Amino acid sequence: MHLRAALLAGLSLALIVPTAQASASAPAKRGKLRATLTVLPGSTVTASVPEVPLRPAGPAHVARTSPLTGALQAKATQGWTSKWDLLDVPFRGSLALPSLAPDPLCPNAAALQRLEVTAPSELEISSNGRVGWTLVVKGAGAQVFGCAPAGALVGTTTIGLTGRTEIGVLKRVALRGQVSDITLPDGSVAQLSASLLVRINLRHRV
Repeated sequence: MHLRAALLAGLSLALIVPTAQASASAPAKRGKLRATLTVLPGSTVTASVPEVPLRPAGPAHVARTSPLTGALQAKATQGWTSKWDLLDVPFRGSLALPSLAPDPLCPNAAALQRLEVTAPSELEISSNGRVGWTLVVKGAGAQVFGCAPAGALVGTTTIGLTGRTEIGVLKRVALRGQVSDITLPDGSVAQLSASLLVRINLRHRV
C-alpha cells in the first residue's frame, strides 16, 4: 500500500508541475489602445498650382485655403509596455473643410465640404519624438482639389504629414505635408498642402 501511495503521489506531481510551468510561460494579456486625434484651430488646407517657367497664356489658377477641423478615432490591439518605441494606429472619420471653394477655371466643378478619412491613415510616434501621419482621404486628387463635377468620390488621395514633439507631450503637435502630383483637366499639375495643429490623446486598456 505504501508503494502504491508513493506512485500515485509521484504521478499527481508530474501532472501538476507542467501545468504550472505552462501558466508561467503563457503570453501576457494584450492591451487595447484607443486614440483620439483632434485637429485644432489654425489648421488649414491649401489648393494651388505652382508657377512654372513656361506657363500657357491665359488665366492662372488662384490658390484657395480652407480651415480644417474635427476629431478622429482609432483603436488597435497591441502588446502594452511602459516604454514603447513605435506606435502605429489607423484613424477613420471625417474632417470639416468648410470653405475650399471650387476652382473657378474648372467648369461645373464642386468643392468638398468635408474630408472623409479612410484606411490606412496611420499615425506613427517614434521614441525620438518624430510624428508621422499618412492622411488618406476619399476622392481622387482633382475631386479634393475642387476641379471635378459633383458626384460619387472615386479613389483616394494621400497626404504625408510629418512633425516632431517632445517625448510624451502630444497636446499640440505641428504637422505639415503635401501631395503635389494632381493633374487637372487643363493639364496643369496642382498640389494640396496641409498645415495642421493636432492634439493626440492615447488611452490604454487591458
